[in-house]
Formats: sequence, C-alpha cells, structure tokens
Amino acid sequence: MALSPEARERAEEIFFDLMDGETAPRDAELLALCDGEEDIASEVRALLKANQAASTIIPAPAASEVPSMGDIGPYRIVGELGRGGMGTVHLAERVGDYEMEVAIKVLPPALAGTKARERFVAERRILARLQHPGIARLLDGGWTEDGRPYIVMERVDGMSIRDYVGDRSVNERLELFLQVADAVQYAHRHLVVHRDLKPTNILVSREGRVKLLDFGIAKLLDDDDSTESLTRTGERLLTPDYASPEQIRGEAVTTASDVYQLGVVLYEMLSGTLPFHLKGRSLVEVERTVSDTIPKPPSIRVTESVNEEDRRRTARALKGDLDNIIMKALRKEPEQRYASPEAMANDVRRHLAGLPVEARGTTAWYVLRKFVRRHKAAVTAASLLLVSLLAFALISVRQAQQIAQERDRVTQERDIARQVQSFMEELFEQAAPENADSQDVTVRDVLNVGALRIQTDLEQTPVARAAFMNVIGSAYGVVGDRESGRALLEQALEIRIDIDPDGLDAAESMNDLGVVELRARNHVKADSLLSRALQLRIANNALSTEVATTRMNLASVRTFQRRFDEAEALYEEALPVFERRFGPGHRHWAVAMNNYALLKRSMDRRTEAESLLVDLIPAVRSIARTTPVPLATTLANLGTVYHEQGKYAEAVLAFAESVEILSRLENTRPTESIVRQNLAASLGFLDRPTEAEQEFQKALDIRLAMYGRDDFRLAGLLNNWGAMSQRLERLEDAEAQFREAVRLVRQTDRMAWRDRAQMELNWAWTLMLMERHQEATTIYQGILSAAREGLDVPDKIRFDTRWGLARSLAALQEWTAAEQEFQLAIQMADSLFGSADRRPWRVRVGMGELLAETGREQEAAGLLRVAADSLTALEELDDPFLTTARSRLARLSGSTAP
Repeated sequence: MALSPEARERAEEIFFDLMDGETAPRDAELLALCDGEEDIASEVRALLKANQAASTIIPAPAASEVPSMGDIGPYRIVGELGRGGMGTVHLAERVGDYEMEVAIKVLPPALAGTKARERFVAERRILARLQHPGIARLLDGGWTEDGRPYIVMERVDGMSIRDYVGDRSVNERLELFLQVADAVQYAHRHLVVHRDLKPTNILVSREGRVKLLDFGIAKLLDDDDSTESLTRTGERLLTPDYASPEQIRGEAVTTASDVYQLGVVLYEMLSGTLPFHLKGRSLVEVERTVSDTIPKPPSIRVTESVNEEDRRRTARALKGDLDNIIMKALRKEPEQRYASPEAMANDVRRHLAGLPVEARGTTAWYVLRKFVRRHKAAVTAASLLLVSLLAFALISVRQAQQIAQERDRVTQERDIARQVQSFMEELFEQAAPENADSQDVTVRDVLNVGALRIQTDLEQTPVARAAFMNVIGSAYGVVGDRESGRALLEQALEIRIDIDPDGLDAAESMNDLGVVELRARNHVKADSLLSRALQLRIANNALSTEVATTRMNLASVRTFQRRFDEAEALYEEALPVFERRFGPGHRHWAVAMNNYALLKRSMDRRTEAESLLVDLIPAVRSIARTTPVPLATTLANLGTVYHEQGKYAEAVLAFAESVEILSRLENTRPTESIVRQNLAASLGFLDRPTEAEQEFQKALDIRLAMYGRDDFRLAGLLNNWGAMSQRLERLEDAEAQFREAVRLVRQTDRMAWRDRAQMELNWAWTLMLMERHQEATTIYQGILSAAREGLDVPDKIRFDTRWGLARSLAALQEWTAAEQEFQLAIQMADSLFGSADRRPWRVRVGMGELLAETGREQEAAGLLRVAADSLTALEELDDPFLTTARSRLARLSGSTAP
C-alpha cells in the first residue's frame, strides 16, 4: 500500500535524522522511532539502503543523474560547468528571439522526489530578491518536462578566488575579500544567509570582479516556510572545511555563521591553507575539531611559496592585525565574532589604511591585557581558583618527594614545580586592576588563556606540560566545560603514559579523566580508568586520601552500574580515611556521606539513607554561612528519600529549604531546577496542585533558558509533570507532557534506555486511559521490541508494558493476542511480586474479564473469585479492580453484587 504524504514525510524526516549515525539502527530501534508503523519503517530502510554510501554531507550527483544533452525550455545545453550536492550547472545557449550564453542549474532526477526539490525552488526564490554586482544574477527559471526545477543564471567567466589570488600581493587579496564581504553584507541586509561560503562558490572575472554563486542551502531569515523548515538538525547541509561550529553541531544558523565562513575563506586566501583539514574524517571527529580546537594563526601556517623569502614576507604581513581579524571571525562562540560582514570589512579597511583595528584576536597576551581593565575582585577570585589548584599540584610534588621510591626524581619535580609556578605567574602578572571597567573576568577566561598557552609553551618540558594540562583540565570540570577538560586531560595522560605508564602522575590523570567520563555517564570508560588509577595508587604507596578519593569515584561508577555490593565495599574502605582527614565539618566529608547515602537509597535501604542524611544535617549547617552548597545538597537528597518513603510533608520542607538556598547562589541553576521539580512532585502528592504547577513551571523555565526547547534534559521534568497530571486525572495535559518528553528522548542517544522506556510506558498508559488503544498498542509493542533486542528495559517496566498491552488489545477485541499477553503478564507478576502484592491479582481480574467477554464464563468466574478473595485478604478493599471483579461475578451468577 502506498504511503500517505504525511507518512512519507515522516519517513524522510527519520531517514535524515539517521544519516548521522555511524551504524544502521536495529529493526527494533527503527520500529520504535517510527512509533511502531511498519510501513514507515520499511520506507526508511529503503532510503537507508539506497544511501548507504552517502554521508551527512550531500555528495555531488553521479554522472547518471546528469540530464542528457538537449534543450531545457528555450535553452540548448552545450557543456558542463560544474557539479554540486544540489545539482549540475550546465553551460547553455538561449535560442529564439535573442542569443546569449547562460548557466543553467538543474535538479538531478535522483533528488526529484525529496525535500531537495523544495530547497531547490527556495534557492530560486532567494536569488530573485538579490540584485547586486557581486552576486550572480537570476535570469530565468522553470520546470523540465519531467517536472524538475531549473534555474538560469548569468554565466560568470572566471576562476575560483583561491586560484585567482595565487600570485597576488596580500593587499590585492584583501581588496578582493572586501568585494566578497560587501556581497555577503548585501545578502544579509535582504535577510538571506548563504551558509556555504567557500572559494568554489566565489568566482573572480577576468576584470577582477567577484561573483558570489550557489545559494542552494541559503536561508531566508524572515520566512518560516522557507528553507529553514528543510534543514533539520539531522540533515546538515554543509562543506565541513568551511562550516561554523554551530553548523557542524546541527544548531540554529544565523548571519554569524557566514562571518565564520568569511574568516575561513580569508584565512585560506592569505595563508594558502585551511584552518583545519577535515576531508575524510568522521562527523564526530569533525565536530570535535571545529568546536573545541583553536586553529593556529594564519601567519604561522603560511604555505611554501616560490622561495623562503616570499613565505617569510607573507608571514610578517599577516602577523598582528590580520591574524587578529581572522581569529576574531573564527571564534567558537557566534556572539564573539564580528557582528556582521561589514564590521569585519571595516577592520580590513582600517588595516589597509594603517589605522588601528578593533580585533585583538585570541592571542594569549591580548586576553591577559584585557584582564587589566576588569574588576579587582573578579580577577582575584579567578586567580585564587587556579592558584589553589596550583597549590594542590605543588603540595602533591612535595609529598611525592617524601616517598622513598621517588628520591631520584626530587630535582626533576622541583624543576617542574618552578616551571608550572612561573607559567601561572605569567598568566596573572598583567591582571592588575588599574583600569577596571564594567566587564567581569570569569574563571573560564583564565582557563582559556592557559589552554591557549599550553599549545605553544612548555613544549620542551613534557612533564611540566602534562602537569599544567592536568591542572587546567580538572579546573574546566569545575566550571562545567567537560569537553575542554576531557581534551586536556587526555593529552596529559598520553604524555604521562609515555614517560612512566605505571607512575603516580599517570594515575592522577586517569583518576581525573575518569571523573569526567563519570559525569558524562560513560560508565564503562570511567570504570576502566578509575580501576587502573586505584591499582597504580595502591602499588605506588600514594597518599591515603588520594587512594580514598579514587575509591569514592569508583564507588560512584559501580553505583550507576548497579554493582551495589562492590560500591558499598569501596565506600567502607574510603570513608574512615575521609573522616580522619577532613572531619564532619568539611565539605569533602559531606560529599562523601551524601554519595554513601544515595548508594543506600539505590539498594532500597531508604531507612539507612535517611538516618545518614539526618545525622549529617547539623554538620553541614555549621558551615552553611561560608559553604552553603553541602547543606542544599543534603536537604535535596533527604527530600528525595522522604518522598520515596511517602513522607511528602517532610519532603516538601526539605526541598523548599534547599531551593531557598540554591536560588540565592550563582552557578547552581541546574541543581535548582532539579530540586524545584522534586518539590513540585511532593506538592502534587499532598494535593496542592496549584503550588506544584508553579514549581514545575519555574523549573522548566530554568531549563529552557539553559538548554533551549529541543534538549533531552527537559524530558525528565516533563515526565514528572505528566505523572502528576495523570494522577489528578488531567489526562489531556498528561498526554501532551508525556508525548513531548518522548519526542525529546527519541532524538538523542544520551538518555539511558531504562529511563526512556519508563517515559514511553507512561505515555502509552495515558493513551490507554484515554481509550486511544491503537496508539497505545503501538508504543507498548515498541518497548517490548526494544527489550527483545537486549536494550535496558527493567523487568517491572516490561511487566507494566505487557499488562497495558493486554488491556488495550482486549479493548480492541483482539482476543487471542490479548489473552497471550495477559498470560505472560500473570507469569511475570507472580515471579516479580508474589502473592502478597496486589498486582498479580489485578492482572487476573483483567484476564477474567476477557474470559467472560469471550463466553468462557466458568473459567472467568473461577479466576475472578480467586482474585477477589486475594485482594480482600490483602485488605485492598477500596481497590477498583476488586470492585470490577465483584461486579462481574455478580453478573455471571445472575445475582446482585454485595
């Protein structure tokens, strides 16, 4: 059966989203993505198979896709000018009343039935609004006989700007660039973002005039129905060597992306090479490089010219202003780049005129000079953080000197300490606040400077370089920049392993990198790193606190892996060391005890967890005036334990105090959102829905401001809100909240399947309660399919899924399938819960109802009687399933229900 237009569009959307994947999805995963619709899944499989050689970068059409020579409208094809992802450009002659050479771009046949056709038509509409001497003019357009669109443009007789500038001076290249910037600025003024600026799309005529080509993936800023709707996150239409970080990540693209691409183009025009060479790399490698790596200034990358003197002369011309202009355009953060192509061009003009430029690039010393103009308190705060970290490193050096096995390294360690200390002093020597203004320095500013300096400094002293990388990498974790921290720690570990794979330095980097992986939920990797770090620290007689710290970190990993007994043993070895070293009034002790209590909670030993946290409260209150976060954390964890024990009033008090503390602190917004969400849930159980709704909304507002509307981290909050709405029988609200939560988790691989499965189940259960059984059945089947494929679907969720599926199938009168699911659900209930739980008897009530409906009244009566007697014995007298069983028994016996 042919797919409906809506189903085909859904299949294409899923196909584009899957194009980023390194492996094809399994059948169960694909079926779940398609909401159980096998016809849509089949279409996606066909698209994936047809495009198995493709990447997220649209390839040029194959020769077979090029139309044969002939006429297109009033134009005769006479040759080929070039190919691109959106079509082939032909040289053509117009025949008829007048003659002229033109360039015709035609959509390839293979793309005629896809979204590319809509994008092609959008390109034609974009070109129609652009009339500028630096942009190739639209002359005509139409449709081929087989229904494919074409665009007729002026023919530009020239070469790419990269080839054109080969033997020209730096200033001549800059003059050409100004023409490019002017054309792009004109497009921006007409609300068009090009999004694919590169030398092959910028031609230079014989007269030296620039012509900007190919608006095939351009975006109209004022048109919601334009190409923006065609450019989904999973469909990244770009050229990787020139794409901005936000394009690579599939995020919203603005005029700032064109500024970045202008920076890459100018970099290549002046140095002869690209900031990064990305061809042939995987999308993951491309994203990491473009998003995280700072390119070297173009003056350092000037390629070999005719002779060494030419190369040196060009490097000297680029060093300074031009380096800074380009590096400003290449900033990772869009808001840190030039505000427009015109602003960038103005800086180029100032350089040509010998005037000071506004850009100061990203050079380390410029960033340091900026510190001089900022507030003293802020500079001091930033300095203290890194000085504290440095002090820790230096203390570790001195302590290492005390170990007998390390006596021969004392001189080397002293040298390292001096080098790192000198490095840090240089980093802050210009941070005096004589010229403070309104701009505050941040810790991240200082870390970024340090990370930049590492790329060039300390190259001859790898031991000191690794030590500094470790300090800065760990500090990035403190300020929440996990990726930057991971990159530095991986480099530090590589250096240290090369020097001594079994030494304490390597163990330190393994421990710190393991913590990063733990926070990123890469538990297997974290376990491997921390296990090895623990072995090395024990073998090298490391300080007891270092060994205990690694044990604590490894215990956290084992808790996430549900290896509870191992986690408990690790805590019991580490906690006495922390108690002796820090004592109850120290934040390290508070963190350790909170984590230990959370382990007890995970082991379903909530009474023990409650006792540990209650005993900890006085100690964390004593330090709350200067260190309030441990108190807020302990109260939040205590509130969670209270809530899970049904002590909702106590939970509300604990959560409310935690929120009050967190709302007064900086940099605690993520935690505040989580605690507000938990407070809302407890208020809901106390039948205070208005207050609960207010807290849910406040928590959601925080996350929207932090992550945006399409981030999976909103899903847990929406799921909890939906649970409250369902409990209050606001089923329409609950269905919408669960549906949105599922949408968010289906578009990411960062959500554990056990959590996603619960959200899917909640949505299906709500649809079932709304009697939308067909929709519910599709979702239930998707969950069970995932479980069969080995994904992490807990047994209790599998039971609830089978029970719900049985009920929906029965409501749809699919009696045979429903009976099979009821039997499987009964077996699971007996195994998981036993006869002392009401769930096995509730399922039997449903089975009894099915038997009665299918005319098997004697079997039904026997099953319902056993279920009713068992629920009565369990004193579940107000259970609606007991009422249902009694009512059906009464009808079966022809009597009145008691």
